[in-house]
Amino acid sequence: MMTIKEVERTSIMEKVESKTLKQREASEILGLSLRHTQRLIRAYRDEGPEGLISKKRGKPNPRRMSLEKRNKIVERIKERHPDFGPTFAGEKFREEGICVSRETLRKLMIQEGLWKAKRRKREKIYHRRARRSKEGELVQVDGSFHNWCEDRGPKCCLIQFVDDATSEILHARFCAQESINDYFICLEGYLCKHGKPTELYVDKHSVFRVARGGEGKGITVFHQALQTLNIGLICAHSPQAKGRVGKRDVTRPSY
Repeated sequence: MMTIKEVERTSIMEKVESKTLKQREASEILGLSLRHTQRLIRAYRDEGPEGLISKKRGKPNPRRMSLEKRNKIVERIKERHPDFGPTFAGEKFREEGICVSRETLRKLMIQEGLWKAKRRKREKIYHRRARRSKEGELVQVDGSFHNWCEDRGPKCCLIQFVDDATSEILHARFCAQESINDYFICLEGYLCKHGKPTELYVDKHSVFRVARGGEGKGITVFHQALQTLNIGLICAHSPQAKGRVGKRDVTRPSY
């Protein structure tokens, strides 16, 4: 049986034989070197389409483990390491002078029923949230600790206010800590310059959210102040939910 790739090579070889396609052009189409393409052309002339079939197909891997070694390893696992995992068993085998990879051991142990394959965890896919349509409707707020002074000073926290609709940095301030007083100062600076936003989008920092008994039903002083100003507060459930406020956005903050 020929693979799709080999069938495609057959049609190219036919064009080369009919002089409608040059050998160098065929090598470029196949993505092979000219020398290897010439080998395929000679094999096609000698054996026809069958000459393009890989000679390795149907043959055992010459580097495969011998049956004697395989049985020896399985017996040792059953006798000495029946409750070991593939990694730990591989370490013990190396101490005994037997070289065998962890993956080979894992496959052998699964085949013999000594190890149960673990199901791969399904990766979470985070869909990017749609931006708000108007500027000032939603403002993302976050603090980022970093060596902003490049060893010319201590590490500090950069608190920034980023508009969700435009990704524009509306206000930013370097602070020693990410405290409630610093957030109040930054909020005052933002309000004086840009006015009142509709909502603030933040993380679950203790400044914004109080977790009591793991339920998070408490309300902080900062949240109370926002309620007084009739500003909504949204706490993101993951860093990916915010996304548009981070180190990549702070290259040119507007103070």
